Amino acid sequence: MSNGCLWKIHASLVPGSKNFMIKSLRDQHGCIRLENIKATNSTWITKILLSIISADPNISNKELDIILNNKFRIKSQLIQL
Repeated sequence: MSNGCLWKIHASLVPGSKNFMIKSLRDQHGCIRLENIKATNSTWITKILLSIISADPNISNKELDIILNNKFRIKSQLIQL
């Protein structure tokens, strides 16, 4: 839990497999995830943006920023886009 967020998950490894079984889940969020996710790097973002830009070559940086924020909760610097 972080900053009063109620989200919590408890899981355990299923014996003899690589799967986890969820034992309990409290899925109420009151926070924004602040951790860095290694998969969310410039290469991954470029792939996402390339597909969006290919569909709409005239899309603005501001619209790209809104998509990244709304769909993936990624905050960017407009200057980076």
